[in-house]
Amino acid sequence: PSLHFIGERDRIVPPQRAEELEARFVPSSRVTVRHNGGHTIPRGEKTRTAIASFLGQQRRRLADTDRTAHDRHSAARCTRGCFGGAVAHASVKARATRVQMADDGRSRLHARNRHWGGYNMSKLANAFPSLQRHVVCGGKSSEGITIDFSRQDSVFELNAALLAVDYGVNWFRLPHGYLCPAVPGRAEYLHAVADLLSSESPGGYVPRGKLVRGLDIGVGASCIYPLLGNVEFGWSFIG
Repeated sequence: PSLHFIGERDRIVPPQRAEELEARFVPSSRVTVRHNGGHTIPRGEKTRTAIASFLGQQRRRLADTDRTAHDRHSAARCTRGCFGGAVAHASVKARATRVQMADDGRSRLHARNRHWGGYNMSKLANAFPSLQRHVVCGGKSSEGITIDFSRQDSVFELNAALLAVDYGVNWFRLPHGYLCPAVPGRAEYLHAVADLLSSESPGGYVPRGKLVRGLDIGVGASCIYPLLGNVEFGWSFIG
């Protein structure tokens, strides 16, 4: 099973290449969402519905598989397996954190997102000296300072500062010529995944800990999702 997002204006992975990858998956078990944007997963109800529907289908498929396995195994082996699963579920639930959503409209980011209130550029520059020479006057913040987002080196230093100051990741590096991921947006995707997981948890709790495993296909040079997911939720990843 596979879920594909194809951006008509994607210059990093052009639609033709995305379609070539899509064609390698089984047609009957793949879902494709096309959009008019670039190399991104678009926001909106269409995207949320597609992801939720896809995950729901896989959950039901796995449940059917579990029931079949249950019928084929001995009662003793089944009891041992079910007990292990119950312990794992209880362990995850015990380390969960309640979901809280923003409702005042002041930010487009998730209420849990550490960048919900915007950048504190002065704080970042003071804590991350290599960012200081990239700070310029302007922007919409009350501080009246920002960076030149058209400069790749400035964008890198800003996101390296965010990782160091807000997440404690002090060794972030990228090979020359590789795109730098925008940390707030990548964190936003993880919070969306966390909300989907919480929808299956009594009380709306987000599961934390290494028992939650993410498969990051195309992890990239930045390894950004494993970095943020591990710091934010303690999740483990395969990339």
